[in-house]
Amino acid sequence: MTYFETIRNLTKNITSELVDFSQPRDIARTPTQASSNFITNKEQGDWAERLILNAINESSRNYVAVKYGKSDDLVAGEVGFDQFFQEFQDELDSIGKRPDILIFNQQDFIDNLGYDISHVPHGDIGEYVKKAVAGIEVRSSAFLIDHYEEYMQQRTLKFTNLAISIKDEILHDYSFLLNTPARKKSDAKNQNKTTIKIKSNEGIEIASKVDEPSHKSVRKEMERGRLLFYVTFNGGCAYLNAENLKSLLNLKNDF
Repeated sequence: MTYFETIRNLTKNITSELVDFSQPRDIARTPTQASSNFITNKEQGDWAERLILNAINESSRNYVAVKYGKSDDLVAGEVGFDQFFQEFQDELDSIGKRPDILIFNQQDFIDNLGYDISHVPHGDIGEYVKKAVAGIEVRSSAFLIDHYEEYMQQRTLKFTNLAISIKDEILHDYSFLLNTPARKKSDAKNQNKTTIKIKSNEGIEIASKVDEPSHKSVRKEMERGRLLFYVTFNGGCAYLNAENLKSLLNLKNDF
């Protein structure tokens, strides 16, 4: 079964309470002005994506990672951004969001298309994309994971104890309020969005170590003369755990 078929089967089991695919997508309003913080976050995300893509291609003999996610160096306020944004919205309505990276078996990789097909129209590569064995969506974080985990463990313990204390007080002094008929009414379906959060320490680690990149400030002049200053990132290295990645993506061949 191909990755395309696997995803299609999985989506059939998603309940409408989580995602209702029959509902039309809310049309996003075209941004009119970018900020320095936005561009820095984008640069960080692009760096993280390159890090994973390079780590896979440098480590694997049987698989090839290809940049697929639609992206552009244009930002809101620059000439051409409105057209880029509209094309992106149109594609969302037709195929959904492209994963940042696709992984192909070596024998399915098309040399002429190369390692970046992010700018190729979907209609030209639809059958090629279906041959991918996995897709990866990369999300970066500005946190140092070890420090973050230590802090969150202490915070969780603090507020867990507080919650238990409040629960005991409620049950002791206000238990009669919990048995009213009004409490039995369910309003869960009226939530605007369901967000699923997974603790970082419950995930599967595919890179045990990451060398931090070098960074520098960049000055960007917008069309009306407005200046933006942001940070760009270069270099760095991810030390891939090939066996974990192979297991996570259910890859059949040796990595």
